[in-house]
Amino acid sequence: PVREPWTLEKLHHERSIALGFTIDKSTLGPYNSASNSYITFCKLHHFPVLPTEDTLSYYIVYMCAHIKPDSVDSYLSGICNRLENFFPNIRAICTSMLV
Repeated sequence: PVREPWTLEKLHHERSIALGFTIDKSTLGPYNSASNSYITFCKLHHFPVLPTEDTLSYYIVYMCAHIKPDSVDSYLSGICNRLENFFPNIRAICTSMLV
């Protein structure tokens, strides 16, 4: 599905709200789909693909508006798995309190 990009202000606002909620773990989804979803998000919002705490936390709040929030943890697992060879510190970023 086509998803409209959010402004940086909306991403920041939605992330702030989401920080108060815990994302439940769910079963791992298809790793390729998750990494493609992250790359598409970065392109839509003109972010570099380089994972950062900000980029991944914005991705989380954005995806929570489009899929079940319980599924986002599976997406992050897939993203870490597929992108770790290119960005070795991605797992450390994913364990950040902001993410």
